[in-house]
Amino acid sequence: MSKDYSAIAAAPADQQSSGQTLIPLAKGTPNFHIMCHPTAWECVETDRGYEWLPRLKVFQERAGVNGVKEVSNSRGEVIGVDSAMSRTRLTDQGWIIVPRDFCPDEVMDFDSPRLPGQGYVVAYKGRGGWVHLARWDKPVYDEKSFETKTNRAQLWAFQRALIAKGLVKPPAERVVEREMRIKRRRLERNATKSHLPNFAHRVQVVKAEIEGMQIAASAQRFGEPLTAASLKSEVMARLQALEIAFDPSESKKDLLSKYEAHVAASAKAAS
Repeated sequence: MSKDYSAIAAAPADQQSSGQTLIPLAKGTPNFHIMCHPTAWECVETDRGYEWLPRLKVFQERAGVNGVKEVSNSRGEVIGVDSAMSRTRLTDQGWIIVPRDFCPDEVMDFDSPRLPGQGYVVAYKGRGGWVHLARWDKPVYDEKSFETKTNRAQLWAFQRALIAKGLVKPPAERVVEREMRIKRRRLERNATKSHLPNFAHRVQVVKAEIEGMQIAASAQRFGEPLTAASLKSEVMARLQALEIAFDPSESKKDLLSKYEAHVAASAKAAS
């Protein structure tokens, strides 16, 4: 039978009870920062349908990796790590490093009772040191095998909060179009083998994903909208990315009308 360790999230070391159950890991895991990039997005089927959400990446504070340095006291004892320079370099490269104390109430409230701490990192006491996990990753131990179980709804709430609170700006239209082109290439590869049952199923799945991506982009109003001031080449590129049939000889006004009709239809389908 599996054991859920959520109830023994770490309190300060001096408040740990001697009889407390420990996560059975020989070594602890390092603290970390969550970061995302303006060009890295994913369209996920959530409890609200398809949504465009920022793709998250973890930057671990492990000494000797990615420029993270050990910090020692006057006696030469290691007392921590310093990742400031590494994080500055990542920020210069365009990465958005989410402050550790960022965790709005709509994300915190998934835990009942709440786990200690006010941020997105929760530390658990392990046999070999502190085990640091994201608040939505719950430690589970089953028959000598340790793993984490992700609360997807809580993770999605955190990703939405990044947008709602202004930490991450909505994606540029080119980013959305790029992800859709990647998905369409996958559809084309599977379509060539659609006579096989497995591939026929994949084709239907990818088609549904592409439709969801289009509807979500329109419903969430991501990207710069096309206007009468947009270049004709920009309008044609958008139509091509959305697989809307058009004749290059058509006027920009007519091409723009096709795009606007598509956006209106997608928004209506999403409502």
